[in-house]
Amino acid sequence: MKVDFPATILNIDPEPQVATSPISQLPIDPLLAIFHTAVLAFDASALLPITLSHVCARWRDLALSTSTLWRNIVVMNKLETSSSSIEKTLKRVQAFLNLSRECTLSIDMTFDSWSLHEGETDPENPYVINLPFFRARIGDISRTIAQYAHRIRNFKLTVDEFESTAAVMRGLGPVQMPVLETWHVRNTYEDHAFNHPGNEPEYEEEVHAHSLLLRPDANTNDDSFPYPKLRRVNLRSTPLHWGRFSPRNLVSLELGMLQVASRPSSPDLHKILLASAHSLVRVALYAALKGDDWIGTCALPKLELLELGFTNTSEVIPFLSALQAPNLRRLAICDLMRQNHCACLGLGEAFDPNIAQFFNVMMQRLPLENLRYLALSHIALCPPPSGIPAPASHIEMYTAALTFALKFFCQLTAVAELVLSGPDRATMEALNHVLPSNMERHGTTAPRYPTPRLRNLVVADAPFLVLHHFVKERVTNRKMFRPFDGFIVSMPRSWYELVEWVLLDVSVLARNVSPRISCAHHHETETHILAV
Repeated sequence: MKVDFPATILNIDPEPQVATSPISQLPIDPLLAIFHTAVLAFDASALLPITLSHVCARWRDLALSTSTLWRNIVVMNKLETSSSSIEKTLKRVQAFLNLSRECTLSIDMTFDSWSLHEGETDPENPYVINLPFFRARIGDISRTIAQYAHRIRNFKLTVDEFESTAAVMRGLGPVQMPVLETWHVRNTYEDHAFNHPGNEPEYEEEVHAHSLLLRPDANTNDDSFPYPKLRRVNLRSTPLHWGRFSPRNLVSLELGMLQVASRPSSPDLHKILLASAHSLVRVALYAALKGDDWIGTCALPKLELLELGFTNTSEVIPFLSALQAPNLRRLAICDLMRQNHCACLGLGEAFDPNIAQFFNVMMQRLPLENLRYLALSHIALCPPPSGIPAPASHIEMYTAALTFALKFFCQLTAVAELVLSGPDRATMEALNHVLPSNMERHGTTAPRYPTPRLRNLVVADAPFLVLHHFVKERVTNRKMFRPFDGFIVSMPRSWYELVEWVLLDVSVLARNVSPRISCAHHHETETHILAV
Protein backbone atom coordinates (compact mmCIF):
# COMPACT_ATOMS: atom_id res chain seq x y z
CA MET A 1 0.00 0.00 0.00
CA LYS A 2 1.41 3.35 -1.00
CA VAL A 3 1.10 6.16 1.51
CA ASP A 4 1.28 9.82 0.56
CA PHE A 5 3.07 11.86 3.20
CA PRO A 6 4.52 15.38 3.03
CA ALA A 7 8.02 14.88 1.70
CA THR A 8 9.21 18.11 3.29
CA ILE A 9 8.84 16.67 6.79
CA LEU A 10 11.23 13.82 6.05
CA ASN A 11 13.44 15.79 3.65
CA ILE A 12 12.69 13.17 0.99
CA ASP A 13 13.53 13.90 -2.60
CA PRO A 14 10.08 13.94 -4.27
CA GLU A 15 11.55 12.33 -7.39
CA PRO A 16 14.37 9.98 -6.35
CA GLN A 17 16.38 8.21 -9.01
CA VAL A 18 15.41 4.70 -10.07
CA ALA A 19 17.94 2.21 -8.70
CA THR A 20 19.64 -0.11 -11.19
CA SER A 21 21.81 -2.13 -8.78
CA PRO A 22 21.20 -5.87 -8.21
CA ILE A 23 19.73 -5.25 -4.76
CA SER A 24 16.88 -3.39 -6.42
CA GLN A 25 15.77 -6.73 -7.85
CA LEU A 26 15.35 -8.34 -4.42
CA PRO A 27 11.83 -9.49 -3.57
CA ILE A 28 9.98 -7.45 -0.98
CA ASP A 29 10.18 -9.96 1.90
CA PRO A 30 14.00 -10.31 2.11
CA LEU A 31 14.40 -6.58 1.48
CA LEU A 32 12.10 -5.79 4.39
CA ALA A 33 13.98 -8.27 6.57
CA ILE A 34 17.19 -6.36 5.80
CA PHE A 35 15.47 -3.05 6.58
CA HIS A 36 14.20 -4.29 9.96
CA THR A 37 17.56 -5.80 10.89
CA ALA A 38 19.30 -2.50 10.13
CA VAL A 39 16.75 -0.37 11.98
CA LEU A 40 16.86 -2.58 15.09
CA ALA A 41 20.68 -2.71 15.30
CA PHE A 42 21.98 -1.36 18.61
CA ASP A 43 24.05 1.32 16.85
CA ALA A 44 21.48 2.22 14.21
CA SER A 45 20.94 5.91 13.51
CA ALA A 46 17.64 7.40 14.55
CA LEU A 47 17.37 8.69 10.97
CA LEU A 48 17.92 5.32 9.30
CA PRO A 49 14.31 4.84 8.12
CA ILE A 50 14.54 8.25 6.46
CA THR A 51 17.87 7.31 4.89
CA LEU A 52 16.36 4.14 3.45
CA SER A 53 13.54 6.15 1.92
CA HIS A 54 16.09 8.36 0.11
CA VAL A 55 17.64 5.58 -1.95
CA CYS A 56 15.14 5.12 -4.76
CA ALA A 57 11.44 5.31 -5.55
CA ARG A 58 10.89 1.62 -4.78
CA TRP A 59 12.59 1.84 -1.40
CA ARG A 60 10.72 5.04 -0.59
CA ASP A 61 7.34 3.47 -1.29
CA LEU A 62 8.29 0.35 0.64
CA ALA A 63 9.61 2.30 3.65
CA LEU A 64 6.65 4.68 3.82
CA SER A 65 4.17 1.81 3.67
CA THR A 66 5.90 -0.33 6.32
CA SER A 67 4.73 1.00 9.67
CA THR A 68 7.04 -1.19 11.78
CA LEU A 69 10.10 0.70 10.48
CA TRP A 70 8.92 3.86 12.23
CA ARG A 71 7.92 2.51 15.63
CA ASN A 72 11.24 3.32 17.39
CA ILE A 73 11.44 7.04 18.12
CA VAL A 74 14.82 8.20 19.39
CA VAL A 75 15.32 11.82 20.44
CA MET A 76 18.81 13.01 21.35
CA ASN A 77 19.06 16.78 21.61
CA LYS A 78 21.46 19.10 23.37
CA LEU A 79 21.11 22.81 23.91
CA GLU A 80 22.51 24.76 20.98
CA THR A 81 22.82 28.41 20.04
CA SER A 82 20.08 28.02 17.45
CA SER A 83 16.75 26.22 17.43
CA SER A 84 17.05 24.48 14.08
CA SER A 85 18.07 21.06 15.45
CA ILE A 86 15.24 20.65 17.94
CA GLU A 87 12.76 22.05 15.41
CA LYS A 88 13.80 19.29 13.01
CA THR A 89 13.45 16.77 15.83
CA LEU A 90 9.86 17.86 16.46
CA LYS A 91 8.98 17.46 12.79
CA ARG A 92 10.71 14.07 12.65
CA VAL A 93 8.81 12.84 15.72
CA GLN A 94 5.53 13.94 14.16
CA ALA A 95 6.40 12.08 10.96
CA PHE A 96 7.43 8.87 12.76
CA LEU A 97 4.29 8.88 14.88
CA ASN A 98 2.09 9.18 11.81
CA LEU A 99 3.97 6.65 9.71
CA SER A 100 3.97 4.06 12.51
CA ARG A 101 0.15 4.02 12.28
CA GLU A 102 -1.19 1.61 14.93
CA CYS A 103 2.11 -0.06 15.85
CA THR A 104 3.21 -0.06 19.46
CA LEU A 105 5.93 2.53 20.11
CA SER A 106 9.33 2.63 21.78
CA ILE A 107 10.19 6.15 22.96
CA ASP A 108 13.78 7.01 23.92
CA MET A 109 14.43 10.68 24.74
CA THR A 110 17.69 12.27 25.91
CA PHE A 111 18.08 15.98 26.60
CA ASP A 112 21.44 17.54 27.45
CA SER A 113 21.60 21.21 28.42
CA TRP A 114 23.08 21.81 31.86
CA SER A 115 26.77 21.68 30.99
CA LEU A 116 26.27 24.24 28.21
CA HIS A 117 24.80 26.95 30.38
CA GLU A 118 26.07 25.97 33.85
CA GLY A 119 27.03 29.04 35.85
CA GLU A 120 26.35 31.35 32.92
CA THR A 121 24.78 34.68 33.90
CA ASP A 122 25.68 36.67 30.80
CA PRO A 123 22.36 37.59 29.15
CA GLU A 124 24.18 37.77 25.82
CA ASN A 125 25.36 34.18 26.06
CA PRO A 126 23.81 32.43 23.02
CA TYR A 127 23.10 29.23 24.97
CA VAL A 128 21.28 31.11 27.71
CA ILE A 129 19.34 33.09 25.12
CA ASN A 130 18.08 29.92 23.45
CA LEU A 131 17.35 28.04 26.70
CA PRO A 132 13.65 29.07 27.09
CA PHE A 133 12.88 28.06 23.50
CA PHE A 134 14.74 24.75 23.97
CA ARG A 135 12.65 23.87 27.00
CA ALA A 136 9.46 24.95 25.26
CA ARG A 137 10.22 22.63 22.37
CA ILE A 138 10.87 19.76 24.81
CA GLY A 139 7.33 20.30 26.04
CA ASP A 140 6.02 20.39 22.47
CA ILE A 141 7.73 17.05 21.69
CA SER A 142 6.18 15.50 24.80
CA ARG A 143 2.73 16.85 24.01
CA THR A 144 3.00 15.43 20.51
CA ILE A 145 3.96 12.01 21.89
CA ALA A 146 1.18 12.19 24.50
CA GLN A 147 -1.41 12.07 21.72
CA TYR A 148 -0.20 8.54 20.95
CA ALA A 149 0.31 7.43 24.56
CA HIS A 150 -2.11 4.54 24.12
CA ARG A 151 0.47 2.92 21.80
CA ILE A 152 3.61 3.43 23.92
CA ARG A 153 5.17 0.09 24.84
CA ASN A 154 8.61 1.23 26.02
CA PHE A 155 9.38 4.63 27.52
CA LYS A 156 12.91 5.82 28.31
CA LEU A 157 13.94 9.29 29.43
CA THR A 158 17.42 10.63 30.25
CA VAL A 159 17.84 14.23 31.39
CA ASP A 160 20.59 16.28 33.03
CA GLU A 161 18.55 18.99 34.78
CA PHE A 162 15.19 19.11 36.47
CA GLU A 163 13.75 21.79 34.18
CA SER A 164 13.99 19.33 31.30
CA THR A 165 12.31 16.64 33.40
CA ALA A 166 9.49 19.03 34.30
CA ALA A 167 9.03 20.05 30.64
CA VAL A 168 8.71 16.40 29.59
CA MET A 169 6.33 15.44 32.39
CA ARG A 170 4.13 18.49 31.98
CA GLY A 171 4.01 17.84 28.24
CA LEU A 172 2.93 14.25 28.75
CA GLY A 173 0.38 15.25 31.35
CA PRO A 174 -1.99 12.71 32.94
CA VAL A 175 -1.86 10.25 30.06
CA GLN A 176 -2.90 6.62 30.03
CA MET A 177 -0.41 4.08 28.62
CA PRO A 178 -2.31 0.77 28.76
CA VAL A 179 0.31 -1.23 26.82
CA LEU A 180 3.39 0.18 28.60
CA GLU A 181 5.85 -2.62 29.45
CA THR A 182 9.12 -0.78 30.19
CA TRP A 183 9.49 2.43 32.18
CA HIS A 184 13.06 3.77 32.38
CA VAL A 185 13.84 7.24 33.75
CA ARG A 186 17.40 8.36 34.45
CA ASN A 187 18.21 11.72 35.99
CA THR A 188 21.90 12.61 35.83
CA TYR A 189 21.73 16.12 37.27
CA GLU A 190 22.14 15.20 40.91
CA ASP A 191 23.92 12.41 42.73
CA HIS A 192 21.33 11.76 45.42
CA ALA A 193 23.21 8.90 47.03
CA PHE A 194 25.91 11.06 48.61
CA ASN A 195 23.78 14.10 49.54
CA HIS A 196 21.35 14.67 52.36
CA PRO A 197 19.52 17.92 51.49
CA GLY A 198 16.47 19.19 53.27
CA ASN A 199 12.92 19.19 52.04
CA GLU A 200 13.27 22.03 49.53
CA PRO A 201 10.32 23.17 47.40
CA GLU A 202 12.25 22.16 44.25
CA TYR A 203 12.50 18.61 45.54
CA GLU A 204 8.75 18.46 46.23
CA GLU A 205 8.13 19.74 42.71
CA GLU A 206 10.36 16.97 41.33
CA VAL A 207 8.45 14.28 43.24
CA HIS A 208 5.20 15.70 41.93
CA ALA A 209 6.48 15.85 38.33
CA HIS A 210 7.59 12.22 38.27
CA SER A 211 4.42 11.08 39.98
CA LEU A 212 2.34 12.45 37.11
CA LEU A 213 3.36 9.34 35.20
CA LEU A 214 2.86 7.20 38.27
CA ARG A 215 -0.91 7.38 38.45
CA PRO A 216 -2.90 9.90 36.43
CA ASP A 217 -5.94 9.47 38.68
CA ALA A 218 -4.03 10.37 41.86
CA ASN A 219 -6.79 12.75 42.98
CA THR A 220 -9.42 10.03 42.93
CA ASN A 221 -10.08 7.12 45.24
CA ASP A 222 -9.30 4.59 42.50
CA ASP A 223 -6.50 2.30 43.72
CA SER A 224 -5.96 0.62 40.34
CA PHE A 225 -2.57 0.94 38.69
CA PRO A 226 -2.81 2.57 35.23
CA TYR A 227 -0.19 0.35 33.55
CA PRO A 228 -1.46 -3.24 33.77
CA LYS A 229 1.21 -4.58 31.38
CA LEU A 230 4.18 -2.90 33.04
CA ARG A 231 6.96 -5.48 33.47
CA ARG A 232 10.27 -3.61 33.78
CA VAL A 233 10.96 -0.50 35.86
CA ASN A 234 14.31 1.29 36.06
CA LEU A 235 14.37 4.56 37.98
CA ARG A 236 17.67 6.33 38.68
CA SER A 237 17.59 9.44 40.88
CA THR A 238 13.85 9.50 40.30
CA PRO A 239 11.84 10.22 43.47
CA LEU A 240 8.19 9.22 43.58
CA HIS A 241 5.25 9.08 45.93
CA TRP A 242 6.11 5.45 46.66
CA GLY A 243 2.90 4.77 48.52
CA ARG A 244 1.03 5.21 45.23
CA PHE A 245 3.40 3.00 43.21
CA SER A 246 1.58 -0.32 42.96
CA PRO A 247 2.48 -2.41 39.88
CA ARG A 248 1.35 -6.02 40.03
CA ASN A 249 3.38 -8.10 37.58
CA LEU A 250 6.92 -6.73 37.43
CA VAL A 251 9.69 -8.97 36.14
CA SER A 252 12.51 -6.50 36.80
CA LEU A 253 12.71 -3.64 39.31
CA GLU A 254 15.70 -1.31 39.58
CA LEU A 255 15.84 1.70 41.88
CA GLY A 256 19.07 3.63 42.17
CA MET A 257 20.91 6.65 43.53
CA LEU A 258 18.10 8.12 45.58
CA GLN A 259 18.50 10.80 48.20
CA VAL A 260 17.95 9.23 51.63
CA ALA A 261 14.82 11.28 52.25
CA SER A 262 13.33 10.21 48.90
CA ARG A 263 13.93 6.47 49.22
CA PRO A 264 10.91 4.25 49.75
CA SER A 265 10.22 3.28 53.34
CA SER A 266 10.46 -0.37 54.26
CA PRO A 267 6.64 -0.78 54.38
CA ASP A 268 6.27 0.85 50.94
CA LEU A 269 9.07 -1.21 49.37
CA HIS A 270 7.75 -4.35 51.05
CA LYS A 271 4.34 -3.70 49.51
CA ILE A 272 5.87 -3.08 46.07
CA LEU A 273 7.93 -6.28 46.14
CA LEU A 274 5.19 -8.51 47.48
CA ALA A 275 2.75 -7.24 44.84
CA SER A 276 5.05 -8.76 42.19
CA ALA A 277 6.49 -11.60 44.26
CA HIS A 278 4.99 -14.16 41.89
CA SER A 279 6.81 -12.67 38.87
CA LEU A 280 9.96 -10.79 39.97
CA VAL A 281 13.12 -12.29 38.47
CA ARG A 282 15.49 -9.36 38.98
CA VAL A 283 15.72 -6.78 41.78
CA ALA A 284 18.43 -4.11 41.78
CA LEU A 285 18.62 -1.61 44.64
CA TYR A 286 21.53 0.85 44.48
CA ALA A 287 21.42 3.45 47.26
CA ALA A 288 17.68 2.92 47.42
CA LEU A 289 17.15 1.52 50.93
CA LYS A 290 16.62 3.57 54.07
CA GLY A 291 17.83 0.90 56.48
CA ASP A 292 14.71 0.92 58.66
CA ASP A 293 13.39 -2.31 60.11
CA TRP A 294 11.25 -4.71 58.10
CA ILE A 295 8.16 -6.30 59.57
CA GLY A 296 7.88 -9.93 58.58
CA THR A 297 9.61 -11.71 55.72
CA CYS A 298 9.87 -10.68 52.09
CA ALA A 299 9.52 -13.90 50.06
CA LEU A 300 10.47 -13.66 46.38
CA PRO A 301 10.31 -17.29 45.18
CA LYS A 302 11.19 -16.56 41.52
CA LEU A 303 14.02 -14.10 42.14
CA GLU A 304 17.13 -15.17 40.20
CA LEU A 305 19.25 -11.99 40.14
CA LEU A 306 19.78 -9.66 43.11
CA GLU A 307 21.91 -6.51 42.87
CA LEU A 308 22.63 -4.42 45.96
CA GLY A 309 24.59 -1.18 46.19
CA PHE A 310 25.04 0.70 49.43
CA THR A 311 26.80 3.71 50.91
CA ASN A 312 26.71 1.94 54.27
CA THR A 313 25.92 -1.70 55.00
CA SER A 314 23.39 -0.62 57.62
CA GLU A 315 21.13 0.38 54.71
CA VAL A 316 20.81 -3.16 53.36
CA ILE A 317 21.20 -5.43 56.42
CA PRO A 318 17.51 -5.13 57.48
CA PHE A 319 16.38 -5.91 53.92
CA LEU A 320 18.62 -8.97 53.67
CA SER A 321 17.47 -10.15 57.09
CA ALA A 322 13.88 -10.22 55.82
CA LEU A 323 14.56 -11.61 52.33
CA GLN A 324 13.72 -15.14 51.24
CA ALA A 325 14.99 -15.97 47.73
CA PRO A 326 15.37 -19.75 47.37
CA ASN A 327 15.82 -19.58 43.58
CA LEU A 328 18.62 -16.99 43.61
CA ARG A 329 21.34 -17.79 41.06
CA ARG A 330 23.12 -14.48 40.44
CA LEU A 331 24.29 -11.93 43.01
CA ALA A 332 26.04 -8.56 42.63
CA ILE A 333 27.19 -6.45 45.59
CA CYS A 334 28.73 -2.95 45.41
CA ASP A 335 30.10 -0.62 48.09
CA LEU A 336 29.17 2.67 46.42
CA MET A 337 30.98 4.81 48.95
CA ARG A 338 34.24 2.94 48.55
CA GLN A 339 33.79 2.90 44.77
CA ASN A 340 33.38 6.67 44.84
CA HIS A 341 36.46 7.12 47.04
CA CYS A 342 38.42 4.74 44.83
CA ALA A 343 37.64 6.81 41.75
CA CYS A 344 38.42 10.12 43.45
CA LEU A 345 41.01 9.42 46.12
CA GLY A 346 42.40 5.94 45.62
CA LEU A 347 41.76 2.62 47.31
CA GLY A 348 41.75 2.40 51.05
CA GLU A 349 40.12 5.74 51.73
CA ALA A 350 36.84 4.17 52.85
CA PHE A 351 36.10 1.09 54.91
CA ASP A 352 32.77 -0.07 56.33
CA PRO A 353 33.29 -1.52 59.82
CA ASN A 354 30.00 -3.45 59.59
CA ILE A 355 31.01 -5.39 56.49
CA ALA A 356 31.47 -8.62 58.47
CA GLN A 357 27.93 -8.37 59.84
CA PHE A 358 26.66 -7.80 56.31
CA PHE A 359 28.39 -10.95 55.02
CA ASN A 360 27.16 -12.96 57.99
CA VAL A 361 23.58 -11.99 57.16
CA MET A 362 24.16 -12.97 53.52
CA MET A 363 25.50 -16.36 54.58
CA GLN A 364 22.49 -16.91 56.81
CA ARG A 365 19.74 -15.65 54.51
CA LEU A 366 20.84 -16.31 50.92
CA PRO A 367 21.28 -19.71 49.24
CA LEU A 368 24.95 -19.10 48.41
CA GLU A 369 25.47 -22.76 47.55
CA ASN A 370 23.12 -22.28 44.55
CA LEU A 371 24.81 -19.21 43.09
CA ARG A 372 26.26 -19.52 39.59
CA TYR A 373 27.49 -15.92 39.28
CA LEU A 374 28.88 -13.48 41.85
CA ALA A 375 30.16 -9.91 41.42
CA LEU A 376 31.82 -8.05 44.30
CA SER A 377 32.57 -4.42 43.49
CA HIS A 378 34.90 -2.48 45.82
CA ILE A 379 34.16 -4.71 48.79
CA ALA A 380 36.88 -4.53 51.47
CA LEU A 381 36.92 -7.09 54.26
CA CYS A 382 39.84 -5.44 56.02
CA PRO A 383 41.08 -1.83 56.19
CA PRO A 384 44.51 -1.09 54.69
CA PRO A 385 47.54 -0.99 57.03
CA SER A 386 48.18 2.37 58.64
CA GLY A 387 51.94 2.09 58.31
CA ILE A 388 54.89 0.12 56.94
CA PRO A 389 55.53 -2.37 58.34
CA ALA A 390 51.96 -3.14 59.25
CA PRO A 391 51.22 -2.91 62.99
CA ALA A 392 50.35 -6.03 64.93
CA SER A 393 46.72 -4.91 65.27
CA HIS A 394 46.35 -4.80 61.50
CA ILE A 395 47.93 -8.24 61.08
CA GLU A 396 45.38 -9.60 63.51
CA MET A 397 42.53 -7.90 61.62
CA TYR A 398 43.83 -9.22 58.31
CA THR A 399 44.06 -12.78 59.63
CA ALA A 400 40.47 -12.58 60.85
CA ALA A 401 39.35 -11.14 57.49
CA LEU A 402 41.14 -13.92 55.58
CA THR A 403 39.49 -16.59 57.72
CA PHE A 404 36.15 -14.91 57.19
CA ALA A 405 36.68 -14.69 53.40
CA LEU A 406 37.53 -18.39 53.30
CA LYS A 407 34.35 -19.23 55.16
CA PHE A 408 32.34 -17.19 52.66
CA PHE A 409 34.00 -18.57 49.51
CA CYS A 410 33.67 -22.14 50.80
CA GLN A 411 29.89 -21.74 50.58
CA LEU A 412 30.14 -20.83 46.89
CA THR A 413 30.28 -24.44 45.78
CA ALA A 414 28.45 -23.82 42.47
CA VAL A 415 29.82 -20.42 41.38
CA ALA A 416 31.19 -20.66 37.83
CA GLU A 417 31.86 -16.95 37.18
CA LEU A 418 33.34 -14.46 39.64
CA VAL A 419 33.86 -10.74 38.99
CA LEU A 420 36.00 -8.77 41.44
CA SER A 421 36.33 -5.00 41.05
CA GLY A 422 38.63 -3.17 43.46
CA PRO A 423 39.19 -6.27 45.64
CA ASP A 424 41.27 -6.10 48.81
CA ARG A 425 44.10 -8.45 49.76
CA ALA A 426 42.02 -10.73 51.98
CA THR A 427 39.56 -11.42 49.15
CA MET A 428 42.22 -12.31 46.60
CA GLU A 429 44.32 -14.32 49.06
CA ALA A 430 41.29 -16.41 50.00
CA LEU A 431 40.92 -17.61 46.41
CA ASN A 432 44.50 -18.94 46.46
CA HIS A 433 44.27 -20.44 49.90
CA VAL A 434 44.54 -24.21 50.34
CA LEU A 435 42.00 -25.33 52.88
CA PRO A 436 43.03 -27.15 56.06
CA SER A 437 41.50 -30.57 56.42
CA ASN A 438 39.00 -29.44 59.05
CA MET A 439 37.42 -27.08 56.50
CA GLU A 440 36.82 -29.76 53.88
CA ARG A 441 33.09 -30.35 53.71
CA HIS A 442 32.85 -33.46 51.55
CA GLY A 443 35.56 -35.81 52.71
CA THR A 444 39.03 -36.47 51.36
CA THR A 445 37.95 -36.38 47.68
CA ALA A 446 36.72 -32.79 47.86
CA PRO A 447 38.78 -29.98 46.27
CA ARG A 448 41.08 -28.38 48.78
CA TYR A 449 40.41 -24.80 47.73
CA PRO A 450 37.33 -22.51 47.79
CA THR A 451 34.97 -21.96 44.83
CA PRO A 452 35.79 -25.42 43.39
CA ARG A 453 33.65 -24.95 40.25
CA LEU A 454 34.97 -21.51 39.33
CA ARG A 455 35.60 -21.36 35.57
CA ASN A 456 35.82 -17.66 34.73
CA LEU A 457 37.50 -15.00 36.83
CA VAL A 458 37.49 -11.26 36.08
CA VAL A 459 39.65 -8.91 38.17
CA ALA A 460 39.57 -5.12 37.70
CA ASP A 461 40.99 -2.13 39.59
CA ALA A 462 42.97 -4.33 41.98
CA PRO A 463 45.82 -2.77 43.99
CA PHE A 464 49.15 -3.47 42.33
CA LEU A 465 50.69 -5.67 45.03
CA VAL A 466 47.47 -7.61 45.56
CA LEU A 467 47.12 -8.40 41.86
CA HIS A 468 50.80 -9.23 41.40
CA HIS A 469 50.88 -11.56 44.39
CA PHE A 470 47.69 -13.34 43.29
CA VAL A 471 49.02 -14.06 39.79
CA LYS A 472 52.46 -15.05 41.05
CA GLU A 473 50.97 -17.52 43.52
CA ARG A 474 48.69 -19.02 40.90
CA VAL A 475 51.51 -19.48 38.41
CA THR A 476 53.97 -20.85 40.96
CA ASN A 477 51.49 -23.32 42.45
CA ARG A 478 49.34 -23.92 39.39
CA LYS A 479 49.29 -27.70 39.86
CA MET A 480 47.33 -27.21 43.08
CA PHE A 481 44.43 -25.49 41.31
CA ARG A 482 42.11 -26.37 38.47
CA PRO A 483 42.78 -24.06 35.49
CA PHE A 484 40.21 -21.40 34.65
CA ASP A 485 38.38 -21.50 31.34
CA GLY A 486 38.73 -17.73 31.17
CA PHE A 487 40.84 -15.28 33.18
CA ILE A 488 40.63 -11.53 32.52
CA VAL A 489 42.72 -8.95 34.34
CA SER A 490 42.67 -5.21 33.76
CA MET A 491 45.60 -3.15 35.00
CA PRO A 492 47.43 0.09 34.24
CA ARG A 493 50.13 -0.18 31.59
CA SER A 494 52.87 0.66 34.10
CA TRP A 495 51.94 -2.37 36.19
CA TYR A 496 52.32 -4.76 33.29
CA GLU A 497 55.65 -3.27 32.27
CA LEU A 498 56.89 -3.34 35.86
CA VAL A 499 56.15 -6.97 36.65
CA GLU A 500 56.94 -8.21 33.13
CA TRP A 501 54.53 -11.11 33.30
CA VAL A 502 55.43 -13.70 30.71
CA LEU A 503 52.29 -14.52 28.77
CA LEU A 504 53.39 -18.05 28.16
CA ASP A 505 53.66 -18.62 31.90
CA VAL A 506 50.42 -16.85 32.77
CA SER A 507 48.56 -18.80 30.11
CA VAL A 508 48.73 -21.91 32.26
CA LEU A 509 46.07 -20.37 34.49
CA ALA A 510 43.41 -20.94 31.83
CA ARG A 511 42.76 -23.81 29.45
CA ASN A 512 42.16 -23.67 25.71
CA VAL A 513 42.40 -19.87 25.51
CA SER A 514 45.21 -18.02 23.79
CA PRO A 515 46.73 -15.06 25.63
CA ARG A 516 46.14 -11.63 24.18
CA ILE A 517 46.82 -8.03 25.15
CA SER A 518 44.81 -5.04 24.03
CA CYS A 519 44.88 -1.39 24.99
CA ALA A 520 41.93 0.40 26.57
CA HIS A 521 41.24 3.66 28.36
CA HIS A 522 39.91 3.66 31.90
CA HIS A 523 39.48 6.93 33.81
CA GLU A 524 41.91 8.61 31.40
CA THR A 525 44.58 6.01 32.19
CA GLU A 526 45.95 3.72 29.52
CA THR A 527 45.25 0.18 30.53
CA HIS A 528 46.35 -3.21 29.33
CA ILE A 529 43.72 -5.92 29.28
CA LEU A 530 45.23 -9.34 29.78
CA ALA A 531 42.86 -12.11 28.72
CA VAL A 532 44.21 -15.59 29.26
